[in-house]
Amino acid sequence: MSAEHTPPSTYILRELQDVAVPESVSWLPQTIGWKILAVLALMGAAYMVFRFVVHWWRNRYRGEALAALNAISIHDAQATDRVFTILKMVLRYIEPSNANLFGASFIKRLEGYLVSSKHHHVMLPDAVAETWMRGLERGSTHLTESQKQKLIEYSKHWVKHHQAGEGKS
Repeated sequence: MSAEHTPPSTYILRELQDVAVPESVSWLPQTIGWKILAVLALMGAAYMVFRFVVHWWRNRYRGEALAALNAISIHDAQATDRVFTILKMVLRYIEPSNANLFGASFIKRLEGYLVSSKHHHVMLPDAVAETWMRGLERGSTHLTESQKQKLIEYSKHWVKHHQAGEGKS
């Protein structure tokens, strides 16, 4: 028993007319100015992404060096050797001619790459640097745990804040 639907037949609804549905509005820009602005915005966004990727690619060694430094324990007898190896690899990555540096010239080159005006400049005390280099050279001189801590903190600061184009001293 299904009854078919029939339109109302009352005299009030007889004159009712359907509402005209307006055309949908396009979300695309209608004028050339908006199209040019959209293209410029997309080009700007693409350029910013490109710059970010290039910056990340050029500085990926910093993250690797920091991870290696974070893995060093001040209780490890080879901690000073490991710090030197990590910093030496970073210096060699920055500029291959740094591969033969040792002693005072190594410390001077490290300091040459730091730019003190941008960040709080952490200095490696001269006594720690001299003892560190003597210990690497002779193997008989060792840093205390507090000196190792200062060395590791300095190394982390150096890896984070050195400027690769500045250390040509």
